[in-house]
Amino acid sequence: MKYHRPYEEEEANGNEEKVGEGIGGLDKELIVRRRSQELGGGCRLGKFFRLLQRLGHSQENLLVAKVLYRMHLATLIRTKESDLKRVNHSSSRAREIVSEQEAIGMPQLDFSCRIHVLGKSGVGKSATINSIWSSKNHYRRISTSY
Repeated sequence: MKYHRPYEEEEANGNEEKVGEGIGGLDKELIVRRRSQELGGGCRLGKFFRLLQRLGHSQENLLVAKVLYRMHLATLIRTKESDLKRVNHSSSRAREIVSEQEAIGMPQLDFSCRIHVLGKSGVGKSATINSIWSSKNHYRRISTSY
């Protein structure tokens, strides 16, 4: 199955949609936003790369490599693709877009993280989380369902 990717055609032709030319940096910002929308607004891989870049971690880190490998496998399963080259191409494309977004100062990362801590009562689950976040009061939801 061949997927249509408009940005590849534009790059091959050398044409890029430039909006607001003449206004300092506006045209480049709109191009980067458009490219990020083409990869998907909620692109997990893009958010992961942006988070890595902001935290200063390298993609050669073993844990990062494991996460990227699992994300590739999930992508292969989701799209039912057996062509790893296509997935690697989209990964390298996501890296380029993330670099462009960070260079022009795109908006904040918008994601949430849910942490579930399991354990017997009285072992210090809340104390552990509070020490991680170095705060005394955080929203916590106690679930008694089994």
